[in-house]
Amino acid sequence: MPKVSIIIPVYNVEKYLRECLDSVINQTLNDIEIICVNDGSTDNSLNILKEYVSNDNRIKIVNQENKGAGAARNQGIKIASGEYIIFLDGDDFFDLRMLEKLYNKATETNADITVCEFYNYNQLTSQITRGNSVRSQYLIPYTELFSYRDCPDAIFDVIMRAPWNKLFKADFIRKNHFEFQNLPYFNDVYFNTVVLACANSIAIINDALLYYRININNSATSKKFTDFKIPQMALNKVNEYCAQMDNYTLLKGALINFNLNFCRYCLNSSQNPESYETNLLQIKTFLQTNNLFENITESNTCSDLYKFYAYVINTQPHSKCKQNNIKNILRTIFEIKNVNIHKQITFLGFKFKIKMQKYIQKQKELEMLQALNNISERLESQKNLNKALGYKVKENSVLIVEPNDCHGEVIPGFVKYFEDLGFNVDIIITPEQNRKKSLCMYEKRKDTVFILNRSDINTFLHSKKIDEYKYILFTSHIMYERINYIIYPTIFQHFPVLESLRNKLYVVEHRYELADKQLLGNKHIIMLTKLPCQKDDVICANPHYFGDITITSKNPTITNFIMVGAIEPSRRNLNLLTNAVTNLVDAGIKNFSITVIGRGELNALPKKIRPYFNILGQVDYEVMYQEMEIADFFLPLLDPDNKDHDRYITVGTSGSFQLIYGFQKPCLIAKKFATMHGFNETNSIIYDKNINLTDAMSKAISMNTKEYTQLQDNLKEYEQKLYKNSLSNLRYMLENEME
Repeated sequence: MPKVSIIIPVYNVEKYLRECLDSVINQTLNDIEIICVNDGSTDNSLNILKEYVSNDNRIKIVNQENKGAGAARNQGIKIASGEYIIFLDGDDFFDLRMLEKLYNKATETNADITVCEFYNYNQLTSQITRGNSVRSQYLIPYTELFSYRDCPDAIFDVIMRAPWNKLFKADFIRKNHFEFQNLPYFNDVYFNTVVLACANSIAIINDALLYYRININNSATSKKFTDFKIPQMALNKVNEYCAQMDNYTLLKGALINFNLNFCRYCLNSSQNPESYETNLLQIKTFLQTNNLFENITESNTCSDLYKFYAYVINTQPHSKCKQNNIKNILRTIFEIKNVNIHKQITFLGFKFKIKMQKYIQKQKELEMLQALNNISERLESQKNLNKALGYKVKENSVLIVEPNDCHGEVIPGFVKYFEDLGFNVDIIITPEQNRKKSLCMYEKRKDTVFILNRSDINTFLHSKKIDEYKYILFTSHIMYERINYIIYPTIFQHFPVLESLRNKLYVVEHRYELADKQLLGNKHIIMLTKLPCQKDDVICANPHYFGDITITSKNPTITNFIMVGAIEPSRRNLNLLTNAVTNLVDAGIKNFSITVIGRGELNALPKKIRPYFNILGQVDYEVMYQEMEIADFFLPLLDPDNKDHDRYITVGTSGSFQLIYGFQKPCLIAKKFATMHGFNETNSIIYDKNINLTDAMSKAISMNTKEYTQLQDNLKEYEQKLYKNSLSNLRYMLENEME
């Protein structure tokens, strides 16, 4: 018995089929069977399948008349002999480690369903973005396994309903007689929903392991419906199955929300604007005659009702729709009347209240909302201050404070260092820092994070509560704002009370020449990197830990470079990058992309290389970390001919290096800057001069998985050494203080 059966419905996907099959036959898990169900293809797909069968006896071909992907998957289930079953569409492809990782997790946990994350692969632009399988992480308990029992009201919302990012126990599918519907589209809705309702155990791994191809013309997802009859058939089968289950009462709320949410999705996906009115009335009839909704009179029993209402009331009718007809339709499905300061909405027979600001978007009201938000933020900070003042500080605790809206990337690393040294750690960050999600990968610490504005930080520092902390660490020395005409005030100018706390105060300095002399004398300054200008009065600790991240291997098709920083004409390294990319394109090398985190405009780039760039702008930490996870190589773009860049080997460092270490992304770096920061030929790609960047990028693009993994392993070895030295330095600093 093979460990995993992969079922692949194949219909006219000759353009993508080789890439799909290559990703399967080269899996690190070898004990598999590959069932390809040729669904009456009229292109060259069948010949391609026969070619692969001749070279790999694990592949089986099943031919059938064109019946659709649902029937093809059902046929595959019938003959699958594997311990587990997974589905793959012929135009998508796997990470080469996907089956091994899913199988190991499934067998370790004995889960009925094991879910992984995925990437969206844009066929038109070749851009790769991380998808979102786990839609509502906060609803899932912090346990290795969960099921409908843990989140009965939301089980159909927490996990993306798709068959291709899940590994199923074969016995689980057969015991429950799960199958796909023979529908022209939405044929997987029934299967994807009822498996979640029936699974006794679901496991999740955070790794993105499947590439889901988007923006292709012949996919089922591109054939959006023009009539509600097909979606209604899918919903009816789901509802009929669930109504027979022993846990129906428990799941009823989730099922109601699923029906509403799916109806809203169908209305939004309606391809023909002329059918909007018809579909809306069909949905109304479906919901009002559905036994699910009997005796439902309040919206708190079906939270997606408001989403449905908000969609209808806010959607602008298509230009081809008649405005008067839309108004008449809306009058038939809901009414509004005043109830005190609210509006009471009757929508499809359901009554609920909603404040006017929720759906009136006039300018004055928006301004009022902004003012209310500002007041709300101040009140929230005051609430958090009271919480912090009333919080029972644990023995042997360290307080870490970041008073700026920047430098948030260093916080998790220092938290980990102090925790590994045996301290308890509390954190103070600003509201803006919280909005930027600097602790997004470290959310388990949310109970000991206090979000305070600077005024409330000052109040807290003046309180007696501060005496309960053994040490205080400020992760910034400079305050990046203008106060009293001082462009860069220090924390001592902003928080004078810190003068009296110097004996327990430690400060992370990002610019050695601006370090506080008294703190230097007391050896209370921490630098991120050892630099030639530094003396023995400072220790180094490199905070390159970001939380629960995923270390990924090299993308099999498109090599994704990433850079963090502005890409503007005023930056000299713009020419360095554009010249290298132009040379690659001119040489016919086009299987790459460059993601830019930072300011920049595509218009600043030569027209012919713009398709290879994805400029995201200034994003929050969560987005940056997600992009780091899916990237292959990091581009620091340090220019050996630029005198200004000499600061990176004399008096300063770059936050880019923390990202490289933490996410284990080999970089392409000029030799001049490599050695000081731990980079060499064994863990990165080194080049001598700017003109050699093209060759370095070409080498990265052509690098195979084995070579790339070796670079990552060596980079990890250096990262672990860096971590060990940093921890030792911090321990030495604190032990000397205690003496």
